[in-house]
Amino acid sequence: MAEEKSGQPQKFAWNNVPGEDNENLKNFLRKEFGIDWTKDAKITKSDDCRIIHIFTDDHSAEIIMAENEKKAILKIRDGETQNLKVKKEDDKLNIYFSSICEKLLELKDLNGIIMGYLKRRYKDKPIKLIIIAILITIVVLPFYNAVFSIWVAEWWPTSSIPSTPTIQPTKLIYNLSTEDDGYIYIWEPCTNSRAPEKGWLVVENPFYKININLDHSYYMLFDNKSNKDILVYDDTVKSGMNMLTGSALGFCDHDGDNAIQYATTAFHDTDGIEYEIGYEDRDRGFVLIDTEGWDTRLTEDDRKGYDVEAEVIFGIFANKPYFINAVEHTNLQRGGYVFPPNPIQDPDEIVQSWILIDEYRYTSMKGGDNANAEWGLPILYDITDISRTGRKPWHIGSAAFSMMFPEHILLGDKLGGGIIFSLPEGKFRFDDSLGVYGDQIAGEFILYVEKPQKAIAFTVNPVNEHLFFYDIEDFNTFDSYEDLMARTCEKYGLVYPNGTIDAHDWMTKRYAYVITLKDEWYDVNAEQVSDEIWTSADQGIADFYTYQEIISKTMEKTTPLSS
Repeated sequence: MAEEKSGQPQKFAWNNVPGEDNENLKNFLRKEFGIDWTKDAKITKSDDCRIIHIFTDDHSAEIIMAENEKKAILKIRDGETQNLKVKKEDDKLNIYFSSICEKLLELKDLNGIIMGYLKRRYKDKPIKLIIIAILITIVVLPFYNAVFSIWVAEWWPTSSIPSTPTIQPTKLIYNLSTEDDGYIYIWEPCTNSRAPEKGWLVVENPFYKININLDHSYYMLFDNKSNKDILVYDDTVKSGMNMLTGSALGFCDHDGDNAIQYATTAFHDTDGIEYEIGYEDRDRGFVLIDTEGWDTRLTEDDRKGYDVEAEVIFGIFANKPYFINAVEHTNLQRGGYVFPPNPIQDPDEIVQSWILIDEYRYTSMKGGDNANAEWGLPILYDITDISRTGRKPWHIGSAAFSMMFPEHILLGDKLGGGIIFSLPEGKFRFDDSLGVYGDQIAGEFILYVEKPQKAIAFTVNPVNEHLFFYDIEDFNTFDSYEDLMARTCEKYGLVYPNGTIDAHDWMTKRYAYVITLKDEWYDVNAEQVSDEIWTSADQGIADFYTYQEIISKTMEKTTPLSS
């Protein structure tokens, strides 16, 4: 049974947890919120001192301190959140929750309260009622609301994170159900302020919902199990590399000749994308959704945008926690779709990024070839805190170096969910028919983002000349570099090219990831990823291979919409 709240406001000192204020914190949670499992709970704090974790084997909660140290947020595993007040008192950051603010917020509708009273008081004198109502409406209420809003804002600061417009589809256009209670729903596109013309294509199964913006070519990912968005979209910054755009494609010119040095489909795709249901396997509960026209071509200015167009295919399973994200990039200039060629619009870098919520601060990896330790790029099998700026796990390479990458990269919250990016082997990972030019993935990065809001970025690069280790002059930073390069190329059946590969010298690039959502993944006793989690990711890769040829042939038969 939860205890009744006492008359005195509960508090604890942020700086004294973990430590002497542990019991105050437990009392705070128990008396203010009725959280009665805290008696034997463990309490830890993140390395950057921004998050307090409270957990047992069966329950968990966390308190996140805002950067301005004026507000904190209590998050409980079931998805409930509560705003907390931070006050600096005697050089301590004391944390409060006051029910007074809740009562005051109820008074925000003072207009309704007053008008209800006046109708009862002057029900037989309508003229007086009208005059008094007018005076209250144009004089009293505006003054009250202004003062009230300022006071509450000071006591109860709101987040600066922009709100997400509601996506509410109403009509199903596709429905697949399986005997094990699985399903795939595809909804007729619906519009809102972020997709006012073509709208959002919503695809879901029991585990997740993918919201694809048909106007601006990016997608958001909603976790049905934890009932929250796990990708971040923030359009308050529209320049540089600080754009947080869910999952979008980006194109870059490091020479700086293009007027938009870094263009993302989420902001710079002016004509949107088209979609179709390309393939279904009803017996196994699987559907392919083919989307085309992901680009940043801005025809009004020949110095803006890039002559690359992408096709993104989504593979959806009816009762599995994973989906396929397969991409084909076409170089429109090399393919003869754009004439005359313009080097300013031929990018030297292409990326796809997934911007994840700040909670996913831990990572672990499985698989890959870690034999070439001389490269100094260790594969991190242990769980690593991404927020530690000194240890950002990343893997880069070119051509057959992608064969060294781990099969699975997990990012997650120890107290909650996680996401796994799995890189299959085969033609979507490395096309050996093209020799040293056959790379599909040239880089994988995990970065901690500070602005415009905190987030975790997982980014992949299918082509980027600045990551090609074949550039002897730029990357020959230690003795025996050429010998090491030659040995590595020989190991993977390649001939050392003795020079730099031109990042522009390609016509088509393809890659695919299997993306798995998990609501729990951390084994507290072993302090590792649970074995069954990696098993689930392995199954996702196995299911991908079932449809690999179908996806490849679908890409081969399509041509860019620009053609």
